[in-house]
Amino acid sequence: VEAADLAKEAGVDNLDSLFENVEKAEDLVEAVALAEEAGLDIADLDSVFENAEDAGTFLELAEKFEGDEGKLDTIFNNAELVDQFATDSSLVEVVEENPDLVEVLKPTEGEDAAAAAAEAKVQAELIKELEKLGLQKDELLLILEDIKAGASDLEAPTNLPDDTPGGDDLSSQFSGLSILEDRSLSDGLLPTNSVISKAEAHGNSFYAAVENVYLEVSMEEDGSPNNEDFNLLTGREVLLGAGTYDLGDVYGSDNELFVFTAHDSLTMSGDLAFKVSDESVDSAESMIGFLSAGTLQIVEGSTVKFAGAEIGLASADTMQIGPATASDDNTISVSLEADSEIGLRSLEDLVINNSELRTRGIKGGLDEIHLLAYNELAIDGLKFSSAVRQIHMEAMTINLRNVMFPGGSTVSLKSLYGPLDGKYPTFGTENQKMGRVNFLKNVQYNQQLLNSRAAFDLHGGNVHILGK
Repeated sequence: VEAADLAKEAGVDNLDSLFENVEKAEDLVEAVALAEEAGLDIADLDSVFENAEDAGTFLELAEKFEGDEGKLDTIFNNAELVDQFATDSSLVEVVEENPDLVEVLKPTEGEDAAAAAAEAKVQAELIKELEKLGLQKDELLLILEDIKAGASDLEAPTNLPDDTPGGDDLSSQFSGLSILEDRSLSDGLLPTNSVISKAEAHGNSFYAAVENVYLEVSMEEDGSPNNEDFNLLTGREVLLGAGTYDLGDVYGSDNELFVFTAHDSLTMSGDLAFKVSDESVDSAESMIGFLSAGTLQIVEGSTVKFAGAEIGLASADTMQIGPATASDDNTISVSLEADSEIGLRSLEDLVINNSELRTRGIKGGLDEIHLLAYNELAIDGLKFSSAVRQIHMEAMTINLRNVMFPGGSTVSLKSLYGPLDGKYPTFGTENQKMGRVNFLKNVQYNQQLLNSRAAFDLHGGNVHILGK
């Protein structure tokens, strides 16, 4: 009775579906209640009652997206896709963001929900890639409609085109599809066929996301782009496993940098060592980079060593160095080592736990560490080798626990709002502030604890708190 009353309130005149599925009335009532709680009007829920046979599916989806008005509105206003939504709930977001694509995502007559969902999922991924190439909505619709129609109605051409397409450009675009292939490297083995030059990569639209991250993190201080040449390895999800990797055959004799790049995620696991055996490469100037347009992670229990001047890591999303949660005993679980410089930069958050950053003092007192994040720099457990002389950290908010700055080093810590009273960080978790440098617990300089303004005045003369 309650379901019938709700149906009338929703403006449904034909209650045949409801009466034929009376055993599902309770599910209908619960689904409608969740929809109304999220802000949907009862008048917009007529499709639920007209498709009462799917009441259980509506309820399942309503519970999954409870409180999300946008997604519930998408579900209840596209009842013909409800089975597909249940099979692959990620399609709800696709339809929410692309409502004009509903017609081409509908299942064909006689097609089961699983097959329809699988097809729609492929189409959704295709939509994202085509949008990256700059196609407009009407062009997307045309392509998806052609795919749905299939080849049965196409007519074969009766003549050849007057102009031949640019074969070189087309070939280079398809060769660049390697950016979408997953890579798993181990035992020091490098797939040389996956190594391309910077010019080849930056000339390919499939590499645009990675290129944008590189351009952002490599920009010169005056805002001009970096013009260095280098070779790089590409992939979608890239896993670098344990081994000694000799870059001699792929580094490039005129280059000073080699970069491992990933479109979605880059992960390093195990003991990794990198060297350049090409004697024409000056080790004092050589650099190795790891760059991801998604996430970047060095997992617990890993070491990364480079027999060259500098290691650089950069990511568009969160960078995680060490375990997700720091151990209480401050055990070192990740180590990075280069001759003279290490730089880590995230365009989101940079998280470092139970790690050490080591340089070898080859530059004679000029060894540097740079840790930068756009949002938060969160460190719990970090040590530096005694050769490090310049340490620079920068983020909107810097949160430090169990950090040991070496004696003789100059430390610059730059946050959004800078120091308190022109000089100080905050001390203790109870005084933590957004936009500031926060010494939350056990921050030391030259083995001296900096846990108060008095201690900072006494031992923190080489620690400088700066604002942006």
